[in-house]
Amino acid sequence: MSGGSRQHKHIAPPDGGWGWAVVAGSFLCMFISFGYPRNLGLFITPVVDDFESSTGPIGFIVSMPITLLLTTGPLSGVLCKKFGSRFTGILGGILVSTGLAIGYATTNLFYLALGIGVLPGLGLGLAYTASVVIVSRYFEKMFVVANGIIFLGGPISFLVCPFIGETLMELYGWRCTLLLWCAMSLHIIVGGVLMRPVYLLRDLDNTDDNTDNEYELLDNLQEPTSEHQLTNNTGPSGNACTRVWKRIASQLELQLFTQNAMFVLITVVIFLNGFAYESWLIYVIPQAQELNIPDEMSAIILTTTGIGSVVGRLGQIGILHFNILSTYNLWVLANVLAALALITDPLFQNIYSIIVFSVVYGVATGIKMPLAPVLVRDYVGIEKIHVAFGWLNLSRGIGALCGGTSMGILHTYYGSYRQPFVIVAAVQSLAAIILAFKPRSRES
Repeated sequence: MSGGSRQHKHIAPPDGGWGWAVVAGSFLCMFISFGYPRNLGLFITPVVDDFESSTGPIGFIVSMPITLLLTTGPLSGVLCKKFGSRFTGILGGILVSTGLAIGYATTNLFYLALGIGVLPGLGLGLAYTASVVIVSRYFEKMFVVANGIIFLGGPISFLVCPFIGETLMELYGWRCTLLLWCAMSLHIIVGGVLMRPVYLLRDLDNTDDNTDNEYELLDNLQEPTSEHQLTNNTGPSGNACTRVWKRIASQLELQLFTQNAMFVLITVVIFLNGFAYESWLIYVIPQAQELNIPDEMSAIILTTTGIGSVVGRLGQIGILHFNILSTYNLWVLANVLAALALITDPLFQNIYSIIVFSVVYGVATGIKMPLAPVLVRDYVGIEKIHVAFGWLNLSRGIGALCGGTSMGILHTYYGSYRQPFVIVAAVQSLAAIILAFKPRSRES
């Protein structure tokens, strides 16, 4: 048999074996993908001093990686679909390490933005999506467990990386710290290498519509060469534009927004969750400082959030693996819990209550975030998980950008964080309310 996937033996998802090596590589990618952006706040003051710049441009630069990690989701999904997770993950590692090497050596703000912002953001986005996609192919019965393990990389990096970053900054300064992060980011390439392609039986059922190309690199890139096809390609420009648009729409799976009501609902809720989460994460420490809470106590807030997130992620693995709740019902519960935590935050303005709320909110977010690929798998299907998960990342990224920006504007207007946090609580509550209007959909 010739051509593409037909040259390979197709199997059912192995649910183990080499899949656990894939989980290890994906966990590594997740750890670095979320650890690096959360460390960049440490760079702001020394970089401002070194470049004799204002805080505004540097703040914008250090916010780029996490924004691009999420908003490049559709691009990452298309690359995974077209060239496979291994290629996408390795490319991501190359972009991150190259960028950080440029950032280490530059004395120019433009190349600093390229080096520590643009290239790492793009690379981390590729590695993040590739990690989720490849695990979804290796696991079916054990997918919830495997997916939960790789998503533990985020909160664990949240706990460990700030300590590592502060220690390195004190010992070596920001440039050498960046160089060490460059060396660490090379492990993303190792994680990508571990993402060995797997050829599934379901791929044979989808070769006609080219929905899964984990294994086909060049076959689908061939241009039509028959006389009839060449004649059609020379038709009116309107027909050519229509063909181009249909190809783009097919690659980006745009029909999901018109044909799958559950996907639209999930996308909207992910946007609202991104708005609330990033708003809370960015401004909870300034809120504590506004309340005259000592800095050493304020730092505990994010640590307790990370601990709560780890507990939440471990909990959701057990709940779903033992079928205590369905994926959707657990997602509803987590959103309600997050709303309750954010509602009570503005009511009790002292360090002990804020720490309690941060733990509860950490548990809620720890449950919510790993559920996105599980929900996509349930309501969209494994064949379209590449691009569908990318769209969810884009939605979350836009929500995070809107949330962070809005909170700053609202704080300027009100002169306090109490009212903005009420609005954040309202946004999270809206997400929980929307989930009550679940459209009828067949879980696949």
